[in-house]
Formats: sequence, C-alpha cells, structure tokens
Amino acid sequence: MKSAEPNRLKVVIIDDEEYCQVILNTLLTTHFPSLEIAGIGASVLQAVQLIDSVQPDIVFLDISLPDGSGFDVLERTMFTGYEVIFQTSFNEYAVQAFEFSALHYLLKPITYEKLRRALDKYKTYKTHDNLDSKLRILKESITDKLNNILLPSGDGLTMYNINEIVRCAAEANYTKIYFNSGESILVSKNLQNFDSMLSGSNFVRVHNSHLINLKYVRKYIRGKHSTIVLTDGNEIPLSENKKDDFKERLSHFAKSL
Repeated sequence: MKSAEPNRLKVVIIDDEEYCQVILNTLLTTHFPSLEIAGIGASVLQAVQLIDSVQPDIVFLDISLPDGSGFDVLERTMFTGYEVIFQTSFNEYAVQAFEFSALHYLLKPITYEKLRRALDKYKTYKTHDNLDSKLRILKESITDKLNNILLPSGDGLTMYNINEIVRCAAEANYTKIYFNSGESILVSKNLQNFDSMLSGSNFVRVHNSHLINLKYVRKYIRGKHSTIVLTDGNEIPLSENKKDDFKERLSHFAKSL
C-alpha cells in the first residue's frame, strides 16, 4: 500500500535518540515537501512493526538501536519494498564501508546539507538491486571494526576486543575498565565517553558510576536497592531510574520463561 498522493514518498525514521528524531523530522518537513513522514520509531521492534504497517518508500535507519541493530530490522520486516538511508555516528571507517558497499548513509550530526546530499544520492542511484550482498559487505566491514577498541596505555595504544570488557566504572574524571581476564586499566576519559562509544553493543548504563556488559550478567536481584551480580562475582548497584531500561535490554539479550 503506497502513499495516496503519488508524488509524495512515505518516510519512516528509526532512531533511539529523540533529538535526532526531532532534527531529521524538522529538516524533512521543512525542506522536502515531496516527502511525507509516515512514522517514527526508536527500537528494532517498533521499526519492524512500523515498516510492515505503513510500507514506506524510504527508511532512515540508525545502525545502533537499544534492542539490536539496523541490520536486524532489515532481516525481520515482511515488507521489503523500501530503500534504506542509514544514520550513523561512526566516522572514517564507516564512511569507507558505506562507499565500498554502495549503500546510502547520513553521518551524524545531521544537517540540511548532509541530508540533501544523501537524498540526492538516493534519487540518482537506488540500491534495491543486489541489496542483500551490499548489506553483507557493509555488515562485515562495520562489525569487524566495532569488535575492537583502542585504549591509551603507558607507552602508546593497546587494542582490546570489546567482548572482553566486563564493566566500566567511573573514578572521578577517569574510567576503570575491567576485563574477563581479571585485568583492569585506568583510562583518562570519563564514563560518558565509554557509554557513547559502546552504546549499541551489549553495554548498558545501570548506574551513574557503572556501565556493564550484558554478556557477563549472572543474576538480577530485585528489591528496594536492586543489584546485578556479574560472572566475576562483583555486585553492581542498579539505579531506580535505569531499572526499566536495563530490564528491557536484558529481555532482548537472553531468552526467558
């Protein structure tokens, strides 16, 4: 079911950051009257339901979502007759990956000029043909890069696999990172830096001072002062205002009865 107005294209926006939703919505409605905003979502689940329901022409799709990735959305929608413009905060390597895979992308922070260029590229070169192979190339390229993180050490930089990180803890303006090997290092960046960098992976902020990897959660203890027990035996406090987000992320990460 396409738009009732043949000259207008239906657009869906998928992004978990509200300010990004607002900026993109405002730019599209202000400068591109040929586009109609048919819906806005913030998760994989909402995206799939929305796309299958409204059957859009274009989907602006964030790669990192709270319950998965933009690739999960593409794999789960029954309706497939739409074009994708990915939204991403990643920079150099991501741009190279997108160019190599010939897929459309919009690099955050979103501006009118960036949006215009992305839409111009979409108009002149649609990507629906061979989409599966192009998505595979992009996913492999980005996933390989996202599995690793470079951290400053005493004599330079050391590369770690992010799946080896159990948790990150704030220590004033520094962050202490704990690994599954038992090793820990202190990095001169605050916890917010790591929260932003690792969002979209398996990491979730459970407290102002704690960012944990869901892969290493052993037990969630409910109560007035809820806590999370990790596989290394450490018990981490769970803030009341972060409880709902943690439980939602955990429910998508593991099967439950």
